[in-house]
Amino acid sequence: MRKSTKNTKTSFILLTSALVIVFALLVVVFALFLAGRNQHKVEKGAVVVTIDGTKIYENQFIFFASLLLEQEDVAFHYGENASTAQISEVLMKEALDFAKEYIYRLREAKQKGVTLTKDDMSNLEKTFENEYEDRKKVGTRILKGDAFYDHYYGLTEKQYTQFWTDWAVIEKYNTLCEETADVSLENQERAYEEYKDYLEGWNTTILSLSLSGLKAEEITAQKQLANELADSIRAGHNMLDLIKKHCDDETLIEDEGAVHITKAVGAIYAELYNWTLEAKAGDISVIETEDTIYVIRADEMANFDTLKNSDTMLEWTRFFAVNEQTVQLMNSKKYQVTIHTEVYTEIDLSSIVEAAAKQWN
Repeated sequence: MRKSTKNTKTSFILLTSALVIVFALLVVVFALFLAGRNQHKVEKGAVVVTIDGTKIYENQFIFFASLLLEQEDVAFHYGENASTAQISEVLMKEALDFAKEYIYRLREAKQKGVTLTKDDMSNLEKTFENEYEDRKKVGTRILKGDAFYDHYYGLTEKQYTQFWTDWAVIEKYNTLCEETADVSLENQERAYEEYKDYLEGWNTTILSLSLSGLKAEEITAQKQLANELADSIRAGHNMLDLIKKHCDDETLIEDEGAVHITKAVGAIYAELYNWTLEAKAGDISVIETEDTIYVIRADEMANFDTLKNSDTMLEWTRFFAVNEQTVQLMNSKKYQVTIHTEVYTEIDLSSIVEAAAKQWN
C-alpha cells in the first residue's frame, strides 16, 4: 500500500522542500519511464525560453515536463477523464513555471554563496557513473556519451549532469531557507489551512490481504481470515503481532501498519477514506476493494490541535514558508524572462503524457 506521499501542486512547482522527489528515485523511475524510446541523434532544438540569460532548449523543456509527470499520478492531479490535449495544455504552463523557478532559485542560491563541496561533487559523479554502468547496455549495444543520455532522457550528457548539479545547489539553498523559516504558531495555522487536505484525517493501523490473482475459494479464505483477525483485534489481540504474521504488504509491515488517511489519500483509496468519515476512535472494520482486503483500526483524529508543534507540522510549516518566499520571487520582476512564442506553441507533449498515463494506470 502506498502511503500519502503526494505533494500538493499549486500554481508553482515545489522545488522547495525535502518533500519533493529525490535525485536517486528520479534516476531510476524516469530511466524506466523513457527506456526503449527510439534512438536518434541529440538535437538541442530551438530555444523555448530565455531566463536571466540562460537558454532553455526544446529537449530540456520536454525533460522538465516529463519530470512533472513523474512527480504525480496523472489521474490524481489532472482528473481521470482529462484528455491528452487538456493535460498537455496544463503541463506546458507547469513546465514553463518549472523552468523559471529552477533558474530563479539557482540564481538566489548563488547570490547567497551556496556551492557544492568536493564531497558533494564526488557523490554526484559516483551517481552518474553508477547509473551509466547499470544501464549502458541496450540490447546488444553499449551506449556512450550523448547517445546514452539521449536514449534515456532526450538530453546531452552536459545538459543532464548540469541539471542535477544545479538541483543539488538548489536543494542545499532550500535547506538553508527552511532552517530559518518562521515556524510560529501563526504560521503553523496558515500552513495547516493551506495543506489541510494532506494533514487533517485519521491516524489508522492497517493490515492488508491481497486478493490479486487468487481463485474463488482462495478469495473466500482471505475474507474469512480478515474477519477472524478483526474479531481477534476487538478481543484485545495485539494488532502489530498480527500484521507481522499475516500482512502481505512490506511497506505496512515496515511502518507497523501506520497510515495517515486524509482527503488527499481519498483520491487513491476512496473506500478507506469514506470509512474514516464516520469512524470513531477504536473502531475496527474489514474493508474489501477490488484487489485487497483491509483490516483497519481508527486510532486518533489528526487536526491542528493534535499536530501543532509536532515534527510533521513543523516540516509542513517550513515547506509553506519557503514556498511562500518562492511565490513572491516568481511574481517579482527580478529576473528577465523571454518566451519564444513561435517555438513554445509548437511543442507537442502528447507522447510523454500518453506514456505517463499508461505507466500510472
